[in-house]
Amino acid sequence: MARRRRRNYARRARTVYRTVRTSRARGGGGSMKPMIDGALAGAGAMLAKKYLPIPYADDIAYLAVGMFRRNNTLKTLGAAGLAADLVSGFTGGNGKSSGGTTY
Repeated sequence: MARRRRRNYARRARTVYRTVRTSRARGGGGSMKPMIDGALAGAGAMLAKKYLPIPYADDIAYLAVGMFRRNNTLKTLGAAGLAADLVSGFTGGNGKSSGGTTY
């Protein structure tokens, strides 16, 4: 009977795995991140409405903060506000989404 060949673990090169850490995986802010994002968006919207002569500046500020901070809620709020402003601008509405009559 043939002898089994023994594995020599001392000679074999061991693979070393490097841990990859990205800043995207670490959200930046922890559990306070939504509050920080909301404060930034509110301040940005207020300053944009006050100092920029753009009619949709506050919604664009929400979108911008949402994009830079990777916050889907702010992106949604900014897009919904921008869409409401654009539709009311085209249809001549007063910005109210309710279909009732105004007196």
